[in-house]
Amino acid sequence: MTRTLLACALAVGAAACATGRSSTAPARSAADTRYLYQLLDVRKLGAQELARIEKVNPTVASYVATAGKPDFLIEPGPSDLQLVYYTRSLLVHFHQGANGVWTTSQLTPLPTSLLGVLPGDIRAGTPAASGNEMTGCWPTAIPGGTCQTCCTPPDLPAGQNCTIQCKPGR
Repeated sequence: MTRTLLACALAVGAAACATGRSSTAPARSAADTRYLYQLLDVRKLGAQELARIEKVNPTVASYVATAGKPDFLIEPGPSDLQLVYYTRSLLVHFHQGANGVWTTSQLTPLPTSLLGVLPGDIRAGTPAASGNEMTGCWPTAIPGGTCQTCCTPPDLPAGQNCTIQCKPGR
């Protein structure tokens, strides 16, 4: 009887652990938050992040396949991604709506407030920071509304931080 109780207890415990694992640790293939709220140089740390995003987001992958790799990417929030093409003076904003569909909008030329927070990169053509930079904010359009993205300069000791706030149109 003791063996039977022990076997049952082990079986119930194993089943509970297996159930607990699957329900408390969902797959995070599309929701890697390591670079969330950051502006990344695609020739450096951002290269791996862009490759990861392209694997999980066909809208971004299709755009990059057609337009080429951007110079920088910004992940200001879980439902937004911005690609910066410095030499083309183009920002492409990808936004995931409440329905789960990703849409794109473009902003050209690049706003001065964005230029002031881009890190210096000789390959992208961006100049080194002048030391006069302040937090840069710029608006973008999304279907049915607008978004305001703000980033701190790259030379801050705490590191660069970007945020976004989207509002429905009037």
